[in-house]
Order: sequence, then C-alpha cells, then structure tokens
Amino acid sequence: MRNEVAAAAPKARDDSPIFILGRQHSGNTMLATILRKTPGVLSLLEEGNFFERRLKLGLLPLEPRIRELLKAIRQSDSPPIAADVLAQLEQRLRREMGTRADHRNWPAERLYVRAMELLAEMRGASRWAQKATSYVFYVDAIMRAIPTAKFVYLVRNPLDIAASVKKRGYEKAFARVAIGWARGLRLARKYASENPANFLMSVYEDIVKNPTAELGRIYQFLGLEFSPDYLEIPHVNPADHPYKVTGDNVGVVGERVGYWHGVLSAKEAATVRALVSSRVLNGLYPSQGNGAEVSRLALGVSEAYFYAVGMATGLYDHAKRFLRDPPDTIDRLRRRVL
Repeated sequence: MRNEVAAAAPKARDDSPIFILGRQHSGNTMLATILRKTPGVLSLLEEGNFFERRLKLGLLPLEPRIRELLKAIRQSDSPPIAADVLAQLEQRLRREMGTRADHRNWPAERLYVRAMELLAEMRGASRWAQKATSYVFYVDAIMRAIPTAKFVYLVRNPLDIAASVKKRGYEKAFARVAIGWARGLRLARKYASENPANFLMSVYEDIVKNPTAELGRIYQFLGLEFSPDYLEIPHVNPADHPYKVTGDNVGVVGERVGYWHGVLSAKEAATVRALVSSRVLNGLYPSQGNGAEVSRLALGVSEAYFYAVGMATGLYDHAKRFLRDPPDTIDRLRRRVL
C-alpha cells in the first residue's frame, strides 16, 4: 500500500463520484481542497451525512424528503451552499421529476445522486467529490446506489490523530478514535482487496512527504490529470483550535508527522497502541517501535478508563441520535460494531 507509483496521465476521463474517507484529522479536508482546485470537479469540504440519514429520509413523504435532502446537501460544503443556489437546485430537481411518472417512487439515494449531479452541472463541473469520514462504514450502501463510485481512504498514524484530538481538548475520545481507526482500516483493506477499481488506500504521511508522487497516484486512480499547482492550498487546521480551519500559509507540508512525541504522555501513547493493536500499528509504521516502557498495571488502568469513558460518551451520543432518528441510529451502531 505504501509503494510510490509514478504519476501518469489517465487514458480516459472518469466521471464517477468521488468519496474521501478516513478517520478525522487524516488529511481529508486537505485532499478535498486539492480536488476543489481541479477543473471539472465540484468538491465539497464539509462532512457528508446523507448515507447516515438515508433510511429516515426514505420513510418520509416526497415533499419533506426533498426538503431534508437539500438541507443535508447544503450543510455538506464550507461555506454552506448559498440559499439562491439551493433554490435553483430545488427548482431544477422538481422540474425534472415532474417529467417522470415514477418520481414519487424514487428512493432517497436516487434523489441524492441526481441532486448532486445537477449541483455539479450548475457549478460547471462534470463530477462531484464528497468528504465523508464515516462513509467507510457505508461503502456497500453507496456501491448499491452508485456502482461506479470511487473511494479514496486516507490512513494516518493514530498516535498523531490522538495528539490532534488531545490538543483540541477531546482526549476523552481516545478510545473511540483508536477503535474507529482500527475498524475503519480493516474495512478499507477488505474493500481495496475486493474492489481495487473502486477503492484506493493512501497514507497521509506519503502525501505530505512526497505530494507530487502520491497525489499523482490518487489522481490516476480517479481518472484525473494532476498538476503541482493544485498543491497551493491554505494549511488546514494549522493551529490546534477546534474552529480554525485554514491558515495564511499555503502548500502541503509534513510538519505534523510524528508530532505526538511532544504531545502524548508515555501512558497515553501506550494506551492508543494497545487499543489499535501494536502489531497493526507497527505493520504500517515500523519506525514507531513500542515507545517508552509503561507498567502493565498503569497501562491496564489507562486502557480501562479511556474505554469506559469512550463507551459512556458513545452511548450518550447514540441515545440522542436514536430519539431523533431510530432506524439510522440502529443501522449506524450495527455497521460500527458488527
């Protein structure tokens, strides 16, 4: 997975939708921003959540289904899609549906795909890309709705992800971050093996250390032509602040590779290793070693604490979700646990 592949111009253009997957803080916004500079691509920068809500939307009557669908699309970009653009999109979608006798039987997925195609067309693009870190758990549902979809799954050292989480004041989420990282990686490897024409894995560290080579590989997979000019993007989350998204500097840099050394304590680093599996971590990042020695008792207590806190916050979060959206919450839990 980590081999460098020379960038080459694709033989034919691919117009299939693009989904950018991977754990949060893994370069997802960076890649979405780079794709946004690519001619012919409408790249949305906020988290997509349609497929996490599709079951509830599918149960709604046609009118509220359209309203909720457009709301989800509006919130999937940064800044949110302008009201006048959304109104024009709704008008075009309704006009097209009015010419089809079966429009009331369209499933929510079909409405979503057509709305995104129309939005891309309105922006002068021939295809669209959506950042959606949770969608690795929904690849099967997306493939059923969009068999030609392309997925790029970004992998980053979970110790650096944990450091980013800690610097933003969310260290109680260590267990959820680590367990989600391991689960997502297992699924990504499965999909990459079973569907290599649709699913590509890329390592964040490879992108920032050698962006031209690794992004050339990604662009070739996507059927796009890469230009080094696309790398001139603002730094994403340059400060460890929950709400600061971009900075004044531009370019793709590797200054955050390995910065967990100055952020995580020895016990925190050992806990993350234990939760993700040291064997899996060392397979991807052999230079990490096992870290500083931590007593078995201290590690056990730390692991139990972060796991309990993660379970408690996760249950609370899903309980709130269930009150708003029972079918999709059950589906969400099933996909993450089973």
